Amino acid sequence: MFLCKIFVNNLQLLTMLHSIRIGRSIRKYRELNNMSQQDVADLFCITVQAVSKWETGIALPDLISFAVLSMIFNVPPIELLDGEDDNLKILTENKRLIDVANEMFSNKVIIAENFTKKDFSGVKYSYNNRSVKCVFDHCNVSNVKLSRVFFIKCSMRNMIAHNYKVDTSIYSGCDLTGSDFTGAMFNTIKSRRNIINCCLKNVKIYDSSFSNESMTNGILDGAYFGGCGFSKMVFSISKITKMKFVNCVFYDVQFMRTKFIDCEFKDCQFTKTKFISCNVDKQREHDLKLQKVRFIR
Repeated sequence: MFLCKIFVNNLQLLTMLHSIRIGRSIRKYRELNNMSQQDVADLFCITVQAVSKWETGIALPDLISFAVLSMIFNVPPIELLDGEDDNLKILTENKRLIDVANEMFSNKVIIAENFTKKDFSGVKYSYNNRSVKCVFDHCNVSNVKLSRVFFIKCSMRNMIAHNYKVDTSIYSGCDLTGSDFTGAMFNTIKSRRNIINCCLKNVKIYDSSFSNESMTNGILDGAYFGGCGFSKMVFSISKITKMKFVNCVFYDVQFMRTKFIDCEFKDCQFTKTKFISCNVDKQREHDLKLQKVRFIR
């Protein structure tokens, strides 16, 4: 605990003295990775203004965010903290302090681990845990309960996720292609962008509920939603191909700036639902099929 306090106090002092240089370093590696400030903001579910403050030195990311940024940018933390500074080099060369820092991170950040075909069924995983660039392909995550968990650039293809319960969690840049979410429940306390730049191609989602969620800039091609409920949700995806909603209920849902290609809504009910700046390719007659659909004010 004493070493931990020393590390934090020293780092806070140095970051105050060199916050502008650190901000420039964050901006440099962001640009080298061809990422916009909006891309970084989406990964951390913060505003573009917050990222701008990081890069100008007005504010700095917390320790865990530094660790995550270093993995996203594929650089050692010392480089992200502006490796040209001699004082920072001396600080990080102290092995005992590095060990303390690693221990601080270890319980909250899982980076580049391969969990392919692992059985996590029934696991409860909660409180600010972050998985970055991990692989969960073909995993069984049925009856798993998640709370305040962040998945960043993870591969989660072909998972079995029956009765999967998610509360106030973030998926950013993840690939969920072909996963089965029968009986899943996604819920967020307040509306936020929490399924961002994710691929849900050919996913199967039955008898599931989504509340206060937002799907932004992802891929839903070939996705099937059967018997699902959507409440206070926003779909903001530029193009959707061959997606089906069957026997679904929509309440206070918004589809924004979406182009539907060969999609189908069957036996669905819409209440207080808006299609904002959406369109269907006029050259194709059956791009959007509406069968037994009810619109209720």
